[in-house]
Amino acid sequence: MKADTAERLAERALRMSDELNEMARDIEANEPAEESVRLKHAIGRVMWAVYYDILKPTLEEHPSVGREAEEEARPATTLGAALRAARLARKHAAPPAPGDERRRQTRVRR
Repeated sequence: MKADTAERLAERALRMSDELNEMARDIEANEPAEESVRLKHAIGRVMWAVYYDILKPTLEEHPSVGREAEEEARPATTLGAALRAARLARKHAAPPAPGDERRRQTRVRR
């Protein structure tokens, strides 16, 4: 692969990864636990393919592209203010009425 193609490909793959991370955070903040788990697993499969089938081979062939990407990288775990506010609002909201289909189940974190 040509170096300029590798650079564009890596840039797009990293942007896609950022978008998928944002999508996963949005889902976690706004959807019931069952739906959140299902969707995050699907997003994880897409991210795996982007990384292992596209980004990793590209960076192995063109290591300089990886160094440039690291310099521009930002943490994927940073939540936006809107998502933090949504989580806090949900956390402090009144419990759902009996029979509410969107009731959240308690999740155990490890």
